[in-house]
Amino acid sequence: MGGYPNRVPPIKLIFDIDYYNLIIQLLINNEKVNDENIKSKSISLKEKLLTYSVPKKIANDKIEIDIRLYNNESSQLIYQLMYYLKNYINVENNYYDALTTIRENKFKKQEK
Repeated sequence: MGGYPNRVPPIKLIFDIDYYNLIIQLLINNEKVNDENIKSKSISLKEKLLTYSVPKKIANDKIEIDIRLYNNESSQLIYQLMYYLKNYINVENNYYDALTTIRENKFKKQEK
């Protein structure tokens, strides 16, 4: 993919136009928050996605956008999504407690 002088980032995402627009809009929305870390990371990611994403024509004249990210960028993108969604999703259980219980049971079985 052009634009990467040394190596191609290992994480590849393929979006259609609607999802590409959605992720860019989400980043723009996160630019407006009071958290400076979220704001600066969203600006950086948005600029990268607008600069380095590659649109490709596929069958039936559909367009897909090839996005390449390094591990830290992909992690930050997921964090941006979670930050945005936290106001729209009601967490009904403490899944951390479920995680610890499952892990304890799993390791107890492995010790036997």
